[in-house]
Amino acid sequence: PTSAPTVSVEPTSLPRPAPSSSPTSAPTPSPTTPAPSSSPTPAPTPLCTEGTFLNTTSHTCQGCASGWVSAGGVGATACSECPLGQFPNSEQSECRPCGAGFETNSDITGCEQCTEGRYSDGIRIKICWDCAVGKYSSNSTAVACDSCEAPLTTMSEGSTSCDACKRDFYQTGFDTGGEPVCEECPTEGVGCGESGITIQSL
Repeated sequence: PTSAPTVSVEPTSLPRPAPSSSPTSAPTPSPTTPAPSSSPTPAPTPLCTEGTFLNTTSHTCQGCASGWVSAGGVGATACSECPLGQFPNSEQSECRPCGAGFETNSDITGCEQCTEGRYSDGIRIKICWDCAVGKYSSNSTAVACDSCEAPLTTMSEGSTSCDACKRDFYQTGFDTGGEPVCEECPTEGVGCGESGITIQSL
């Protein structure tokens, strides 16, 4: 008798899985680059040098006006005015006083000499002062005024010479040096109750 054919019990191929009925998950989005800002980037604050200050409106450094100073650097948003009798140095970074016999000039950029009839002792406020009545100065850059020798005096403050006679004296003329010649008033009948009386006014 013939042998029975061999039957294979293993499937020739694996069955395909049934499609899944669950929804598929959405793909994870990749990070996006933020859009550039439309606002302009603020400019860095400039560091102002000596003699300049930061104008907070224009954001620029500007020079100090004549007679004003600034040390510059951080926080220098304004200049300071030099006090009376002082002037800025060449960099306009600090104020400096004038020396004796001098005062600041009109535009406060330096010092100038005291004129005749005035003085500056360098101790008080550094400006020139008029000589008091009874004193005079015939030189510029004076640090003090000279006193008139009795019976001479001056008619007003700021005199450059002794130009009058004191009270109780009257002037009869001038000497060779141009100073008044004074004579004592008589005790009766003549009014010499003030300075500056001349023989013509008696």
